[in-house]
Amino acid sequence: MGFLTASNPSGRDQIQFLWRGEAAWMPLWSLGFVSDLGLPLEQISPGDAVDILEEHGVQGLAVNPHLPSMEEVSASGKDGPSLHVDVTPDRQHALN
Repeated sequence: MGFLTASNPSGRDQIQFLWRGEAAWMPLWSLGFVSDLGLPLEQISPGDAVDILEEHGVQGLAVNPHLPSMEEVSASGKDGPSLHVDVTPDRQHALN
């Protein structure tokens, strides 16, 4: 959260924030706070992840998860022909 309160974050910090926002998207989906994970065809807006965190807080994410069904989990894993080459590794990072 230091990035969010920094008055003038470095370029490197800005880039890291963008990619870590992408990595945060999968856990937010797995807890039910993102309705559709979708294929990694384009980058998400990290502001969307920040909005979820601001709305629910870390405590709210842990206390009120809405876990997806097995059908939703299975459907999210289908491969497509044009996966975004930069987004895919960050989603994988979220799993590791």
